[in-house]
Amino acid sequence: MRGAKLLKLLVSPVGSFFLSLFGPAYFGFKHDLPYWVVGGWAFACSIIFMWESRTSLRYAANLANRDTPVAWWFNIFSTFMIFLSVLSGYEIAHFAVYFLVFWLSK
Repeated sequence: MRGAKLLKLLVSPVGSFFLSLFGPAYFGFKHDLPYWVVGGWAFACSIIFMWESRTSLRYAANLANRDTPVAWWFNIFSTFMIFLSVLSGYEIAHFAVYFLVFWLSK
């Protein structure tokens, strides 16, 4: 039971990441959309990723903070930093797919 729950936590964000790559591929194929559309797509996918990972984030925060209490602002700050890391990863992957499809479809 515990292994199945862990597998569910790990698989759901990974699946959404690979599904999110279809957007930049489509935008690169269209050739007429500005770059900020890919950035907006990455931002939206990052929010979805964080929403799907909320159980994992809550579990990690509880595991890390079980010995000493942590200020509420630090939890918000650390969640924001995780979001920025996820957003950076999405930006890199989405622009790589965008430019690759743009270059191949010329």
